[in-house]
Amino acid sequence: MDISVALLKVKLRQYLSGKITKNEIGFWASSAYHCLMWGEYIEIDKLVVYHFLRNLSSIHAKPNDITDDYPCTDNEVKEILKVLNGEKNLSYSFNIMISKLAYERNNDVYMSKLKFFCEIKNNIFEYSNGKPLNSAKMRELVDYSRKHIEEIITLTDLLESHLISILSENIDQEYEEFYLKKSCIHVGRKEIDKIDFVPNVLKLLECIMSDMCFRIFVQYRKGHPTISMIL
Repeated sequence: MDISVALLKVKLRQYLSGKITKNEIGFWASSAYHCLMWGEYIEIDKLVVYHFLRNLSSIHAKPNDITDDYPCTDNEVKEILKVLNGEKNLSYSFNIMISKLAYERNNDVYMSKLKFFCEIKNNIFEYSNGKPLNSAKMRELVDYSRKHIEEIITLTDLLESHLISILSENIDQEYEEFYLKKSCIHVGRKEIDKIDFVPNVLKLLECIMSDMCFRIFVQYRKGHPTISMIL
């Protein structure tokens, strides 16, 4: 389904100007929200409007004092439009987990990747348990660490870009072996070692493979959304 910041702005303006009814925008938002819930949230351009669609999906509903459910108000619609128009900044976060359903909907693109991610995870497990990797497995990790993701379109792309970055930082590209770069954060006179790369890699892989949830942070600044993750 076509879902984006630009389209949402059009729908909100149409509603506030009386060109479409409360039922029309409500049914559209509800349909878009359900599409996200069935896997389309994996696309970042759609995920950044999830928060707004969830609220709008109730705009045509009747208030229910028993269940304490109340529809989205016109004032809330105006506030959403202010954010999208760049008149108001907004930040929010939520937990998310990539469902295998999202992968199944894009079978030809992602299912083959899951097998590869599983191989990487097994290799990292072997390494973390003190078992040296053979040249073929090491070569596979080296080649992957040199991969460049052209465009971040999905949550998988976002996670994978971080995974590649961590591997690249901790693999000696000349000798093709791990050298575990140790960096630290300076806080006054104290030094805090960053967590070893192995647990970070494993966390990222678990998130990519639908085995672990993570937190998404969305910021709207001057009408433009950015998205980042917190493990």
